[in-house]
This record gives sequence, structure tokens and C-alpha cells, in this order.
Amino acid sequence: MKSNSALKNVIVKLTPEANRDLSNLSRDLGWSSSRVIRGALRLLAESRRGNVTPRAKGLRKFEPKVPGPGPTAKQREKFGQ
Repeated sequence: MKSNSALKNVIVKLTPEANRDLSNLSRDLGWSSSRVIRGALRLLAESRRGNVTPRAKGLRKFEPKVPGPGPTAKQREKFGQ
């Protein structure tokens, strides 16, 4: 942790919705409001530097490695058993 001289106070006016969201996050995570905001700033900064993928991996287009028509109906029935 940095020394207190490196810390900076910031005052933010939140909309009622943003204030409610901040309160809910703080309560759900068990964090202070300041910690929630610092975490959000850190995530935003990382995403701008390209360290975080911009989309969730599950939302990407499926690209099969092996070309072909895919599994048959009989094979799909057995999937997950």
C-alpha cells in the first residue's frame, strides 16, 4: 500500500440509481464504497490497456477446428451423458 501522501481524495456526486448500485455492491461484496470504486477504476484502466478481453469468451463465434457437418443427431443425443 502506498503512503498516505500518495492518496488523493475525490468527491463524486452520484445519481440515485448509481448510489443504489454502489450501496448494493458494497453490501453484497462486503467491501467499502471506496474499495468498490477503486476496483471499478482498476478494471476500466486495464480494459483500456488491452489486458482484459473486451467480450466474454462464451459470446464469441464458434469456429470449429475440424471442417465438416458436425455431429449427427444420434451423437448429439449421447452428448453430456
